[in-house]
Amino acid sequence: MKRRRFTCIYCRNSSPQVVPSEAHIFPDVLGGVASTQDTVCQHCNNGINREVETPALPPFDWFRLVWGITGRRKSSTRLRAHVSFAGHQA
Repeated sequence: MKRRRFTCIYCRNSSPQVVPSEAHIFPDVLGGVASTQDTVCQHCNNGINREVETPALPPFDWFRLVWGITGRRKSSTRLRAHVSFAGHQA
């Protein structure tokens, strides 16, 4: 069986110079389950995750907590909060 030639959509490099990586269409940490196997190389996928997806996640923490969305490691997120009531703060 002949394998289709892979070209990364970001860096435009092809195999065998780059290795394909599983890329989630909607981030895994936000509950995404659909992914592609042959659109992004490992280097670019790691860079997009580190530089784009991870910094964009904190605003979604409340939704992840309320809706019980877990990431790849099946762990829930922790949410920092400050509560003031009747002169007491926590």
